[in-house]
Amino acid sequence: MANKSAMHDPVRRRNAKSSQLEFFGIPSCSGTFLEDIMAATIGAAFTALTALQRRIQRMINTQLESNAYNVGSITQLLGRLLQVNGNGNLAAFWLEYLQDSAERAVLTSDVFRVSGDLFHEHEAAGCPPVLFYEHEVIIG
Repeated sequence: MANKSAMHDPVRRRNAKSSQLEFFGIPSCSGTFLEDIMAATIGAAFTALTALQRRIQRMINTQLESNAYNVGSITQLLGRLLQVNGNGNLAAFWLEYLQDSAERAVLTSDVFRVSGDLFHEHEAAGCPPVLFYEHEVIIG
């Protein structure tokens, strides 16, 4: 037989010599049915291994393409950051951002303080109903 994949073919398999069987680690046996089963098993295993090898190769190629795209994106980002920093604007932008975030934090804290003060006043007043108000009956 010329190649390992032909071992799963029963017609070619019957014509195989015992030395070819021993090449695959199969001891010589006298029954053709047993030989056909062994040959089919070897053929199926070879096919499965080939499919697995191709699948792994596709996964590797896909990952390499993804890595190349990510490296390109990171390179673009770094280029833009260097361009902004080259103008001296990066530090100014960063300081402006820090100032804005600090102002927002102070304003948020003030809103929480006012809300807490209102809650304490409400508690001190004995927790009166919030939606209770004086009313007048119009239709009698």
